[in-house]
Amino acid sequence: DNEGGKKSIWKHLIPKYAKLQFAGSMGMLSAGAGWEYGKKHWETDLLLGYAPTDSYRQDLFTMTLKQNYIPWRIKTSNIFSLEPLTAGFYFNAILNDKNLWAWNPDRYPKGYYYHSNRFRFHIFLGQGVKFDLPKTNLPLRTVSAFYEVSTFDLYLQNIFKKGNYLKPKDYISLSLGLRFGF
Repeated sequence: DNEGGKKSIWKHLIPKYAKLQFAGSMGMLSAGAGWEYGKKHWETDLLLGYAPTDSYRQDLFTMTLKQNYIPWRIKTSNIFSLEPLTAGFYFNAILNDKNLWAWNPDRYPKGYYYHSNRFRFHIFLGQGVKFDLPKTNLPLRTVSAFYEVSTFDLYLQNIFKKGNYLKPKDYISLSLGLRFGF
């Protein structure tokens, strides 16, 4: 039954949750959708973000592709679960700043900049708590709250190059978020 196979493929493409995230070096506020798989230990998010800037510069819009790993969940009651550890990485891009570039511009000597200033690679650790909602006719099944502590590639590089010069407040970012499961 080829028709059933096509339905199955499309069913996997439908997001399993929506996410709102505050901060985390992906914009002041990011929102998007996500998919879970691997016995719900793995999640992939696609988020669009907004970052207001100073009055002399345009506000920024970002896009983030994020991979989350939740090794285990601890059921504390019929309706609550703890996620004592979440970990992962994400790629973030600033979409609308014409002064940023993906590759070394021709105006600089070859190899002068070895990194893009438009794209960043982040790693994070966090925790969360999930609330299972009573079954209703509404599509919303769960609500989760989480926090994450993250840093990104250039910060990590500076930590190793400059050692004690940087303090944790210089290279660690905190984000808070809500996840709405369908």
